[in-house]
Amino acid sequence: MKKWMKSVLCIMIAGVLLLTGSEMQHADAASNIITVRSYKSTDNDSDSGRLLYSGNDLQEAMDAAEDWSVVTIGRRLSVSEQIEVKVQILLVGFDYINFSGTGKFLLSGTGAICLDTNIPVRRIGAKNSDYSSIDSTIEENYYIYFLQTKEPSLDGYSPNVKTGNGIYGAKVDDAAGVIYMDAVSGGITTADLAERIAMEADYAEGVDYSFKDTINIDGRICVANGTTVTAKAYNNDCNVTATRTYKIVLLGDVNCNGRADSADASMIARFVSGTGTLEGDALTAADVDQDGAITKSDAEQICKKYVRSGSYRSSLQS
Repeated sequence: MKKWMKSVLCIMIAGVLLLTGSEMQHADAASNIITVRSYKSTDNDSDSGRLLYSGNDLQEAMDAAEDWSVVTIGRRLSVSEQIEVKVQILLVGFDYINFSGTGKFLLSGTGAICLDTNIPVRRIGAKNSDYSSIDSTIEENYYIYFLQTKEPSLDGYSPNVKTGNGIYGAKVDDAAGVIYMDAVSGGITTADLAERIAMEADYAEGVDYSFKDTINIDGRICVANGTTVTAKAYNNDCNVTATRTYKIVLLGDVNCNGRADSADASMIARFVSGTGTLEGDALTAADVDQDGAITKSDAEQICKKYVRSGSYRSSLQS
């Protein structure tokens, strides 16, 4: 268990003990079973004891709770559904809960429960069990239940770019961190590419994609030769993410303006004739037919793509 969580929960325990005998230990009024009150550890904090919830719905109470809140159950309460706990709380009056059916606590995010008795194994679990599990410890005669979460990982996986939606073909050089892509001559938006790119991850809720060094084409945010895409794997119980960044080589976009058109074909023709130079990303993108050499065939491929796109076949098509 993280040291900071132990410290916080121990402070909570001390705070509740100091407030023993006050209204924090009892439910409000005759009709309300549950109360939730804030508790903070700063010496001059006037916010301690602020009422966050008073009612009879345990899930509503947990949703109203803030980190280090005190949740008090004052009378018998039947729980037959799963109750999600997203923050660290101290629970008073657990023995009043009568669980039935699938009723249990599910911890998620930074959720943790501290109380003065143990919770039966079948009545507490991790909401996101693919990457989190329940652990517990005892501090100052209080039981503390918390999550052990595996960090998301992209190890062993490569992105996959599907054809269609403006993409003729793509291949990934994972070792070099490069995605070679052939797209429509007018350019492809980052939104369209994000819909066609996918990457697996372990212990993750999902993978998001972000782009840098993009270009604006007629009001559209588009990929250009040299744009980078970063895959970020995340889960809901851990603030650590796994990332991997790839440079996009957009075939034919020699001038790096997001398009493949006559201007690019002219640059290739001048390079082939010896009257022009190409280097870096421009030189890599000029090998449109992917035969390892820059020739007039590459210029012809670009012309075919923007003049006769219906008959165009990418060198990256499988």
